[in-house]
Amino acid sequence: MKRNRIVRKLAGAAGVFGLLALLWSLAAVAHAQQSAGSVTGIVTDASGSVIPGANVTVRNIDQGTSWVTQTTSAGLYNFPVLPVGRVDVKVSAPGFATEVRNPFTLVLNQVARVDFHLKVGNVKQTVTVTDIPPLLQTGSTELGTLI
Repeated sequence: MKRNRIVRKLAGAAGVFGLLALLWSLAAVAHAQQSAGSVTGIVTDASGSVIPGANVTVRNIDQGTSWVTQTTSAGLYNFPVLPVGRVDVKVSAPGFATEVRNPFTLVLNQVARVDFHLKVGNVKQTVTVTDIPPLLQTGSTELGTLI
């Protein structure tokens, strides 16, 4: 009789352990089945030099959500996990024209490589000098003193 109780307790504990193991494995499978892709690329200027600090925006057209990052010192950007769907990519940097890629469909597990070659944009810069430098006479090597 005592032995039967021990066997039932062990069987119950094994059942609970088995159920927990099953739930844990199902959670791992469900987590692995994300519907995501990624977008990566490099941003350069017309001469091929990289542009660090450029703002890169990926917008999911279907969901209306956006993600923003900046390029690294090597001109690289990366969006490692994005939901699948129609997306467009936009890049802007000071002194350069903003460029937007036509929307494309990002599919499951795709690593979309989208490189940009930015053109120099309209730069409006005003320099105002508020201090006058001392006047020098550069037309003659003559030394003089005013008393």
